[in-house]
Amino acid sequence: MWHSLRLLYSLGLILPLIAGIGQAGAWLEPVGQGFSATTATVRQGGRTELSYYATYGLRPRLNLGVDLNRGQNYAHAFVFLRQPLGDQNLASKWAVELGAGGLKVDGIWMPALRGSLSFGRGLSGSVSGWIAADFTFETNQITRQRTYKLDATLGIRPNTGPAHLLQFESNRTGSHATSYSLTPALLFPLPYAQGEGLLGLSFSPARKDRLGLKLGLWHRF
Repeated sequence: MWHSLRLLYSLGLILPLIAGIGQAGAWLEPVGQGFSATTATVRQGGRTELSYYATYGLRPRLNLGVDLNRGQNYAHAFVFLRQPLGDQNLASKWAVELGAGGLKVDGIWMPALRGSLSFGRGLSGSVSGWIAADFTFETNQITRQRTYKLDATLGIRPNTGPAHLLQFESNRTGSHATSYSLTPALLFPLPYAQGEGLLGLSFSPARKDRLGLKLGLWHRF
């Protein structure tokens, strides 16, 4: 565990070099409020990937969250704590996250630890929006195998109509080749308060089922 924490510190030194390419990670939820994102990606052949992500403001500088994911041959479940780094009133925001949970590989659940460093910055001008990047590593406590992830989002909110998103996700485990996906999407306001629906098309070139229809629900509570 201590080796993992030292690795997270080292990654924090190099993330500013790559954060420009990548909202939730760096923006903390206020005390007593939360955010959740539920998504389903239906791929060619009918395979479905499900995910649920939520954060809740426990204290002014502390969020509690959960991250669940289920794919064809993989699943994970993590509970995590997130704390900001530096002044959250600045335009550029940073946060660090530590979590514990499990990874399911080939039908077997194994305990795992996770750490993340997040960057975010709001955009203003003729349109509003944001950029965000999350650099994450996970360590399987049984096999000691590590997974590294870089997720980035560019969001643009026009004065009218749906928001436009471009999401990039990459993943590398052990000596395996890096896999990545690119998802352009639209974010629509829903009839009830504080809810938005997501509709996107996911492209993963390393997969046989490269294309997937991504449906999601973003909700604040």
